[in-house]
Order: sequence, then structure tokens, then C-alpha cells
Amino acid sequence: MLYFFVLTFLDRGFWRQRLRTGSFFHQFHKLKVQRMRYRNSLFPFLFLSLSLFAPPAVISQLANHVVISEVAPMGGSSSVYNSGEFIELYNPTGSDIIFGANVTIVSGNTSGTNTAEWTLSLSGKTIPAFGFLLVGDGGVAGRDASFPSSKNLANSGIRSCVQLRDGVIVIDAFGWDPVLAPTLANEGARFAPSSTSSTKKSFERKSSSSSIGPDLFGNGYDTNENSTDFFENDSTHDNPQSSVSPTESPFTGPDTVGPVILTLQVLSATSVQLQFNEALDSLSSSTAANYALTGGASVISAQRQQANQSRVVLTTTVMANGVYSIDVSAVKDTAGNIMAAQNRQYSYGVISIATARSLGEGNTVRVRGRVTVGAEFASPAYIQDSTAGIAVFNTTFSTRAKPGDDWEVAGSLKSFNGLLEIDPLTDSLLISTGNAPPAPLLITSEGLTEADEARLVRINKAKINALGSFGPNTADSTYVAGDASGVFEMRVDRNTNIPNAPIPTDSVNIVGIVNDFLGTYRLMPRSYADIGVNDPVPGQDWTDIAVARNYSAGTPVRVRAIVTFNQTNATTNTIFIQDATGGIALFSTATNALQIGDSVQVYGAMGSFNNLAEIVNIDTLWTFGSGHPLPEPRVLGVTQASEAFEGMLVKFHAVRFMESGSFAGNTTYHLTNGTSSLDVRIPNLSPVIGTVIPAGAIDAVGVLGQFQSTYQLTPRSTGDLIGLPGPQISGTPVVDTLFDDGFRIRWNTVTAGTTKLLFGPGENFTDSLETTAEVTEHSMTVTGLRPGRIYAYQSVSSNSSGVSDAGKGYAVTTSSGSSGQISVYFNYSVDTTMGLAERAQGNVDLGGKILERIAAATKSIDMALYSFGDFNASAPDIVGRVADSLIAAKNRGVKVRMVFHDRTTTPEVNALMSAGIPVLKRTVVSTGSGMHNKFWVFDGRDTLNAADDWVVTGSWNMTDEGTYRDGQNAVFVQDQSLAAMYTKEFEEMFGSFTDTPNAGAARFGPTKRNDTPHWTMVGGTKVEVYFSPSDRTSANITRSAATANYNLFFGLLTFTRDEIAAELIARKNAGVIVRGIVDNTNDSGSDFSILQGAGIDVLSAGHGVVLGQFHHKYGIVDPFHDESDPMVITGSHNWSSSADGDNDENTVIIHSGSLARQFVEEFSKRYAESGGAGAVLGVERLKESIPSSYTLSSPYPNPFNPATSVEFSVPVASHVRVIVYDVLGREVATLADGRFEPGTFRAVWDASRSASGMYVVVMQAGDQRIMSKAVLVK
Repeated sequence: MLYFFVLTFLDRGFWRQRLRTGSFFHQFHKLKVQRMRYRNSLFPFLFLSLSLFAPPAVISQLANHVVISEVAPMGGSSSVYNSGEFIELYNPTGSDIIFGANVTIVSGNTSGTNTAEWTLSLSGKTIPAFGFLLVGDGGVAGRDASFPSSKNLANSGIRSCVQLRDGVIVIDAFGWDPVLAPTLANEGARFAPSSTSSTKKSFERKSSSSSIGPDLFGNGYDTNENSTDFFENDSTHDNPQSSVSPTESPFTGPDTVGPVILTLQVLSATSVQLQFNEALDSLSSSTAANYALTGGASVISAQRQQANQSRVVLTTTVMANGVYSIDVSAVKDTAGNIMAAQNRQYSYGVISIATARSLGEGNTVRVRGRVTVGAEFASPAYIQDSTAGIAVFNTTFSTRAKPGDDWEVAGSLKSFNGLLEIDPLTDSLLISTGNAPPAPLLITSEGLTEADEARLVRINKAKINALGSFGPNTADSTYVAGDASGVFEMRVDRNTNIPNAPIPTDSVNIVGIVNDFLGTYRLMPRSYADIGVNDPVPGQDWTDIAVARNYSAGTPVRVRAIVTFNQTNATTNTIFIQDATGGIALFSTATNALQIGDSVQVYGAMGSFNNLAEIVNIDTLWTFGSGHPLPEPRVLGVTQASEAFEGMLVKFHAVRFMESGSFAGNTTYHLTNGTSSLDVRIPNLSPVIGTVIPAGAIDAVGVLGQFQSTYQLTPRSTGDLIGLPGPQISGTPVVDTLFDDGFRIRWNTVTAGTTKLLFGPGENFTDSLETTAEVTEHSMTVTGLRPGRIYAYQSVSSNSSGVSDAGKGYAVTTSSGSSGQISVYFNYSVDTTMGLAERAQGNVDLGGKILERIAAATKSIDMALYSFGDFNASAPDIVGRVADSLIAAKNRGVKVRMVFHDRTTTPEVNALMSAGIPVLKRTVVSTGSGMHNKFWVFDGRDTLNAADDWVVTGSWNMTDEGTYRDGQNAVFVQDQSLAAMYTKEFEEMFGSFTDTPNAGAARFGPTKRNDTPHWTMVGGTKVEVYFSPSDRTSANITRSAATANYNLFFGLLTFTRDEIAAELIARKNAGVIVRGIVDNTNDSGSDFSILQGAGIDVLSAGHGVVLGQFHHKYGIVDPFHDESDPMVITGSHNWSSSADGDNDENTVIIHSGSLARQFVEEFSKRYAESGGAGAVLGVERLKESIPSSYTLSSPYPNPFNPATSVEFSVPVASHVRVIVYDVLGREVATLADGRFEPGTFRAVWDASRSASGMYVVVMQAGDQRIMSKAVLVK
């Protein structure tokens, strides 16, 4: 069979030992994929789901990954180098592959100093489709890479092996020796050559099962058995081939291999599902006699599924709780190959973990256990019951499971590098939370055995054989340690807080999980608190803070530590204390008098306040003196603020505040390193209140706290904000002008300094401009750049005291080669009676519009979509049609890529992946909606043609409900610079600028960086862009709302951001007309009632016309006053906390009166349908008939207090202004300023903020000028 793999992105964890950037993770052998996985940076595992086709010629055992094609280790004796030895790789896939940073060739499988023990990086090397890559010594001509100096390949013995690795994951391996060597690295049974004495001998992979020597086909035959996959060449037949050699297509001979069971899943007490690796013959697979079930039940019937012909569902007699065994035989594939008999065991109902482990790999079990490790190692998690422990390999489970939770889990048993795991996880159920974590089992180094694999254990008085600090968090590290019984390995996982921490110099007690790696049992501590767990001295009865922090709320606890901060509050102070293992807060009036430096012991109960761990209900307090030295602050990067350091003194180097002015109490500020930000909380009564916010770069010290899901730094005094040397750049440098070929940037310094700007394309600084004059106001203009491109820049100023620099910033050049067209579409009717120009486009088929754009694409389509599926069978199949159109675009040569939310793979997404369209799901577990974007970029990767780049954004979800029932808007923009900005954001989530996603480099949610430009000019219109959660979108929405002088309208699905609500209330109190619509008025934390209570005209969305959700996320500022910077805010970003702090979102702020007025027509229609009674407009259309001339009525009433109105007529479409002046000729109010269609209109003037007196109302349209008088009497 020809296997077309549907790589279904399930919620997986990491390849076990780090398959990295640009690797060949997208193509794996159908069997090899069962033993390889990614375990770094949350890459969703490419789990096997097969879509089967049966053309006349079919392929058997063809690798879908790069393989070792030929090895020539017989170049001479070990003392002779550069003698013709080589390793040849072959790419049997139809795509060029660029090797990532961690891809290596390893010889010898050890880390010794023998000449045959070495590692060579292949990073950045390209192996062509159906082509080769050659690694050789100096005697091999045309090689793509050379052996390390003075290194060779072993002829025989334990080092006679080579491996292709990504990190420590073995992608392919080949071992050769006439006699099996115990440490030989190979696949399956090693290859045994006839002899190892002749020179120039090579071992070559077969092209098919029938190959006996070199042929014209590519060497792609791979059964994972070296003994059968290779043959022996003599010196006349070795043929080293490189990346420039002619390509060789894979063999296309007949399939002779029968089907294999991949997974077994228990569906119910009477139903079991078997998943095979290929499509099955209907008759044999549906024959119940081919499935022999023992253990107290029997198979009644078997049914091959029509939708998935590799799946069989068995109906059984009722199964009681227990272990069952099934023997499967005589099942054929569609080519007629009969499977080799297979046995699988499984459990129905819950069994003990020890019983489950006894069943062994490949069997299906259901167990219950308490969590000992959740996400501490990223993945896998570990659970244990009273009998044993086991690993659970599933990223979602790892992030949800917390130590102390009780879970029931089900899935298949799999051994990965010796560690028995439940993988894949098919079912999970949380039983209870907040339980005490299991106590570690006390063992010695001799107890690190299979019996305690995956259990939490403790080894006392162990000495780690290393000095200094544990390795960096860029890789796992292994250390040798020993106790009185012997030595053992200790493995430090890079995801814990152990990297970079000091290695204890004395013997310590170590707690950790027993892990098995290829037969070596290793102890893996979960955090730094697990290293150096103290034995209480006689009479000691307190607990380390790091241990106490893991206790559930209400658990009594006694700790001893030093006071690091007394945060003064109105009644009860918050005290922070810290010992050698961690920090924690105290909240009790009993501790109010404590001072920094006091040594204390407290007895109370564990608690939590908005996720900040605290000790509360303090019963007893002891003090042991004052003035003690404080622990040194832990130096962190901005993105390293995390649970491991909560409650501790920390320090952030070379950061700057994003705000200016003076500090206020009960206020949150923000520090940035240029790409990421950190909250800084100034509580009431803080000594820094009223002091000036530092303008330049600082070192910021304080206690790390937490509020809900956000970590925040609280400085104790102004002394914690330490200025750095140099002129000190104040604030953030600002790009204030954009050109097609450059940009201008301005910044200020506190003291005079030079002016220097580093800049370059993408992320690199390749050029600079500098002036040596020392000034405080700096400006630099860059020219000579390419249009529609993103450039990085950094501002630098220096003087005699040092150098100051700002963080990296980004600017985009404009593109006059683009049309700048901005089209807005609404899928429900709009209010066209308002007489605004240009009129909004309502009742638009959004699906038809996107299909037009897909059909017009010629180079690329990128899409970041929260939803892509049809869930309502009664509605038109819009997503199916879009999927078909995308596949057609891909087939005509358009490069299509997709980023998708981490949710169930829909049939439409599955169809895209089956067609070869790369799809990457969000790799970071979400507390909100996750990857919530709804944007498309068309032809953005084509940098030559500025006229075909389109961006589509808005609120529209790509579902049938989202298209035909929910109220939506979509904005289509033709602009190269905007496309560049959205493409950069897409590729940050995709993890790659190539056609292949890289989950290891992908950034989602809180891991994303503020690394895109934030504005451009589109056809003369300013467009701002913000991506959540990195870009502080809510703050920018608030800033935009604060500019409203006349009107502010909003239409939202949900509204929970208090700071935006506060600004709307402030605008209303300043006289701005504020009106809004909200659909989900009862969401947790909703500001709906707060807004209503403040007198704002906000309504619950009506659903008499809009049948589904009112799904918009828009705001409209001053739409009728072009002189007041009218703008519209829209995108995927709800005005909510999850949108701002967790979700992947996009928001555009378009400074256009025309577009703002189009959104007003949508708002006006929905406002009326929701029961709104107020006038949306300062201007209201009265008559549809066309008047014969321009007219302006007298105000009515007149005199008036406080409001009056005037009517005016427009005979032809024209720009009309209606202005109110006082008797001194000063402009008091603008009643209308925009383009009006023919008709008669009424404008209302609310003069509540004006003084009594006479005023003149002037209407101006072209050369027409008409006046009328009004008298205000108060």
C-alpha cells in the first residue's frame, strides 16, 4: 500500500530527547514513529492516523525520514586517517530538508576519546528531495561535511556504529560487527559483515526487500532491522554520493508486508477498538473468529469501519473488571497480505499500577494514582499508587495534573528508552485535588531498580561529584552522585528551576523520580528544593518553605526563615519570608510588627490569595533576633518570572519602565527588556509613591508576587530601582515617520549623550548611523531601505559616564506599490438610512469573499484560525468549500500554511493535512481561549509584488455558525507592509519561516515576544496593530478610547477589562456620548453592570435578527468628526482578561472616519434591535427624498438649555461641515463633519458644557455657506 500519512496534531508533549528546529519531524517511518517523540518546547506530537489509498503499484517498508544510506568504515588501520571512509545519508521524501541546530552524526555511541568516538554537527545542511548528503574524511572527494580532525570509523568492536541524531533522539542507527558487542548502537539486530579485514569495504542500505546489491533506486528500505536492511559492498562497488549527485527515486515495488496493530482502545464494557497501520480487507477484518478473546469474555462480532478502513470495532460479551488477552490472526490488508499473529492484553476497569506494569508494552490499561510530577519535567507526568508508579506521556495531562491530585487514566503501555509509560493517553478523569503529595520512599543507590521505576524516592547523604553550578537550562544534564551503597546517575531536567543553581558541596538528601534510560536507572529531582532536603536536627520540627508550598490549603505548617519585606497595608500587612529553599507570604495581624532582617518561626495554615501562596491563621510566632543578612536576590530574565521564584527576592537587569511620570499607589506599571514585559505593582502606602518613575535603564529588585495568573514585582523602596550608567534613555524610542525606503526615530536622554542607531532587516543589526554631538533630544532618519519590509533597530547614546541603550525595536517601511484598499464587510444588515458616505456593506457572504481571495492567491496563504470546521449539518458547508479551495491552491503551487488552536482536529483540518498542508496547533496550554486569532495573509511571502498582498482580519470564525448565524465583521486590507507585520506574527507561532512548522521554536501565549512593528500607513491611513498577549493590547485600546471627544460606541461579545471600563466612564463623565452592546453580560467579572451603574447606555445584545452570538469585538471613536482623529478598533480580541493575558489575538486600530462611519451603520442597526432609544448619531437622517438646494434651519428650541437641534439639507453627495461658533468667532462644537449622501438631516448640539450667550451655527458645503443663530440661556 502507498501510505499517505495524516499527521494528526494531538496534544502531545515533547520528543523524549529533543528533536529541534528544522528537523525532519514532519516525515517518519510508519513504524519508527512509534518509538520517537519530541520532548522540547511543547511540540505537538505527530500521532499516527492513516488515510489509505491503493494504486496499482504500492510501496513496502519505505522510510519517510532521512536514513543512513551507506557506511564505509574500512578505510585503513586506526593510525591512518583521510583514507576514504564515509557516511552517506539519503532523503527518500519529496521535500528538501534543512537540518536543525541539534542534528548530528555520532560515531561510536560513547563520549570517550578514541579516534572512532566523535560527534559532528549537520546544522544548516540541506539534503535534497530524493538526494544525498555525504560526510567523509579527507580522502573522500565531493563531501558535504568532513569528519572531525584525526577521527575515523571503527572497523569492528563496541564502537563500530554510527547514529543520525537530533539532540539525543536517535533518528537512524547502523551498527556492524561480526560478533555482537554489548554497547553497539544499532536498529534491531546489528549487521554482521563477512569480515572486517578488507579495506574500502562499505555497507549499503537496500532499496527494497529483494535488493542484493546496488541498483538505480534510492536506498529507502527500512524495517528497523540492520541485519536485513543492509548488504555488503566490496571496494569496487562503494559509491559515495553527495548533495550534488543525481537524485534517485525510491523503489516502487509490491507490498509484501501484512498489517500491524497500532493501538487498542476499550470503548465500553462490550466494545473494543483496534487501530491497524493500513487499510484492511473487509471480509477478514470483519470475521469475529479472527479475534480470540480470553479472560472471561468473548468476541460476538467484528466490524471494519467504512470511514477509517484501518480501524475495527469488536462487540464483546460483557466484560467485568479485570485483565483480558486477545489474539488476532488471519487479518489481511487490501493487497492480500496476511498479518503475523499478534497478542494484546488490556484491562477493563481500574487495576493496580503494579498489575498494569506486569502486562508490558503494547497493552491497554486503566489505573488510578496520585500525581508526583505534573509539568515539572514538561512531559511526561508521573503518578503512583500504593503498589507502583508509572509515567503518563501527554502534554495536556502534564499541565493539568498537579502534585497531590488523584487521577484515573487509561491508554496503551509503551516503553520509551526503557521507561514504561501510558502513551497514548485515551482517557483521563480528575478524582480529587489538594491531597498531600505521596511521601518519598527511602532507598539507597542500590534501590534504583525496575521495581521503583517512576516512583518518588529519596536517597540520603548523597554526594554529587561536581563543583560550581548545575548546567544551563538549554539542555538536560547528568551528574554522578554516590551514597554509602554505591554510585548512581542524577538527571537534571532543563525545565525545572535547578539549572544554574549552585551544586551542594557537602552530602545532601535528594528526592526525585526514578527514571529509566536504556537500562540505566536515574534519579530526577523535580526542583531545587528536592536537592538538599534536610534531615531535622534533634528537636527540629519546621518544614522547608519549598516543601510547604506544595501543601494544600488548610494544611498546618511550621517554617523558619528571614523576613525580606514588610508590605504595609491599611490593616493587615503582607510579610514575605525566605529560607534556603524558597519564599512565601505571611498574612496575619500577628506579623505586622516584623521588620526586614528578622529571623522568625511561624506556625499557621497554608492558604492562597489570588494564587499567591501564603501562610494564614498564624497561631504562633517566634523571633530569633533582628538585623540578619538577607538572601541575595535571584537574578532572572523578564520571561523567567514563575512559580519557582514566587515569594523570593529577585532582580531583573537592564530593564526600563514603559510608563513615565510619578508612581501612584494601588497601580500596576510595566518593566520591559525590549521584547517582553513584567508587571510591577505599587501597593498603597508604598514608600515609592510620589517618586519619579526612572526614565532610563535600571536594575529592578523586589519580591516576586502573583495576582491571579500574572507574576508581578513589588519593589520595597526606591533603593530597589537602581539606575545604570550612561546618559539614560528616557521612555521608549518612538518611530514617528515612515517612508517607502526608511523611517525616522526619536528619543530623549536624561543627560546629554551621542546619537547612534543600529538597524538591519529582520532581527539583525547590519548597519548603523551615528553623530557624536552630545544632546538630550535625539533623532535619526534611515533611508535606502526596501519598501514593505520589517527592520530591527536599537537606539544607543553614550557619554563619559557610560553607554545607554534601549531594547530592540521594530519598524516597517511603507509600500506605495500597494493600493491601500481597505474593505469592511458585515454578515448582517446595516443601517443605510443614516446617510453616511461611504455606505457600509451589509448582508455580505463572508465565505464567498474569502473564497475569492484564495482563488486569487498566486504565491502563499498563511492563516491563523481559532476555528475551522462545520458543526451544523443544516447550514451550508462553507468550511468544506474553503478547505477544497485551499487544497486546490496548494496543488497549483501556492504555499499554504496554517496555525490552529489546540483543539480536536476537525475533518476539514484533517483534509488539509492529508493534502500536505502543514498545520501547527498551539503548543502552550491555555487558561483562556488559546490561539484565538482569525487572520489570513495572502501572498505575503512574495516580496516582489506589492499589489497582491492582502490581510484579512476581524471577528469572523471560520465555521458555519460563525459565517451564517453569529454577527461578524471582516476587514480586507491590500498592503504589503501590513502583510509583512502579520506574516512575522504568524511565523512566530509557526516557529519557522519555511514551509515546515517547528514546534520547538514556536511561541504562543505568554511565551510570545513583542517583536512586531505597531503601525504603518496604508494608502495614507494610519493603521495600528497589536498582537496579544505580548503587546499590551488592552492598554492600547484604553489609550485609543481616551482620545474620544464626542462619541464612543462599542459592540462586544464580552467585556471584563476594568481599566477599559474605567476609561469609558471617564469619557462619559467628560461629556462624550458613550453607547454600547454586549452579548455575554453574565460572564465572570463582566463590567456590564458597572457600566450601566455609571450611567452608560450599554445594552444586552438583541437576538431578534442576529440568530447566533453577537460576536463582534469593535470600538468606534468620534466617527462624525474627522478633525478628532476618528478610528475603529476591531480584530479577534475580546475586551477580556484572557484575551489580554493568555490568548493569541490580533487587534487593528484604523484611523479613518470613513471606516468608523461604516462601523457606525452596523452598530446603529444592532443598537436599535437591542432596544436602544438614543440617537446614535450627532447627525440623524430624516428624509430619503432629494432636496433641491442646501439649507440650514433655525435651531429648535431657541432659546434652549442645554440642547438644541438644527436640520440641514444636501442636494448632492458632498462633504458637509456644521460648526458652532461663539460671538468672538471661536469654534465651540462640530455638529457634522463628513461626506453625506443627498437627503435631509438633523444635528443635535448638547451645550451643557458651554456658557450662556449667543452662538452662530454655520453650515459649509463646497462654496456654500449658511448661518443661523442660537441663544443658550442657563
